[in-house]
Amino acid sequence: MLNFKSLYALFSQLPKFKFQTAQVPDDDILPVLTYECYDNFDLLNVMGTKEYKYDYFDFDSGEQKNQRLSLTDPEGPVSLAEYYSIDEDIEGLSCGTLDRTTEFLDVDGIKLMQKGKYYDRINSLNKIWITTVGNQRILCGDVVTIMPDKVMPYFSNQYAGNWLVERIIHHFANTYTTRLLLTRGGVDAQSDSELMKSNFYRGIKSYKKTPVTV
Repeated sequence: MLNFKSLYALFSQLPKFKFQTAQVPDDDILPVLTYECYDNFDLLNVMGTKEYKYDYFDFDSGEQKNQRLSLTDPEGPVSLAEYYSIDEDIEGLSCGTLDRTTEFLDVDGIKLMQKGKYYDRINSLNKIWITTVGNQRILCGDVVTIMPDKVMPYFSNQYAGNWLVERIIHHFANTYTTRLLLTRGGVDAQSDSELMKSNFYRGIKSYKKTPVTV
């Protein structure tokens, strides 16, 4: 039976596994054998926007209406990243598709559907592939942590923190390895950043303060 979870429920999980690029004698931390980071700033400028507008036709009133969603809304999206990959000083607006109310889809239903599209896109701005030792216990939808690494400070500053497992590939050859596609909406900064800060952070620092359970 399929079991669908909201982004809030997924992001509120405690991390299931820890990874680190350095080889450390710690049974609780799995090694990152290889990694590939994807940063496309042109794409981020298009996909990463502070606001999202959608239009719909209301058959009850016979009018076309529009609504906006914002990252600063009181019920805004939760995030595994402390800062979104969106410049604080840049005003951005993206537009959704035109919907319509039906017997089975009212105005509130349209809003929920559009929020899902927007929040899913915002929380997928940053992606990284990592390869680790074979692991059949990890699942898509798990939250994992990339630990800071003094050997590779650039990697740690940009990519340390909590991530959502989006895709898994098991590779069986001379050795058994597992390849993971990890995703989130931005970065965890070591100091103040010019990026937009998340109001609903569910990363490492937030767990240290107030652990979240579902």
